Amino acid sequence: MEPDFPMQFYWDLCAALREIKHADLEFLKKYDVGPAQFRIMRYTHGKRGGVNLKDIATLMEVSPSNASRLVDKLVQKGWIDRSISPISKREILLQLTPDGKKMLKRIAPEQRKNIGKLLNAKLSQHDLEQLHELLQKLLGGQQSQEEYAEECDRAI
Repeated sequence: MEPDFPMQFYWDLCAALREIKHADLEFLKKYDVGPAQFRIMRYTHGKRGGVNLKDIATLMEVSPSNASRLVDKLVQKGWIDRSISPISKREILLQLTPDGKKMLKRIAPEQRKNIGKLLNAKLSQHDLEQLHELLQKLLGGQQSQEEYAEECDRAI
């Protein structure tokens, strides 16, 4: 292995992710929703009884105030409701509204097709499966974003 190989691999991986994220960003713009907001919608839909802001901040790896700003945009669009928890009056619970659920059901399958089209244009199905296996090894058995997405999709 060349001495610079680990860094070249790192930069190649970053470039590939940047391309995929850019394509997803452009796709989501059609629906006036950003990737972070869409992720919150998917996560919220997958949780019965709502989620609290702390859960969202943890998911997004941001401060609660930044998570609150993301959620505010979804509330303004009418896609998420805030309510006070019946258990703790200090806890705010977030749930998708009926309009939010409609948007999620509309966007999620199209997003899946869009990302699939991008990946299949560059790699064969066999190559994609191999890459997935290798990424699973790299992640060391942690739940991948794909598994997270599949969990959310089952709930949609």
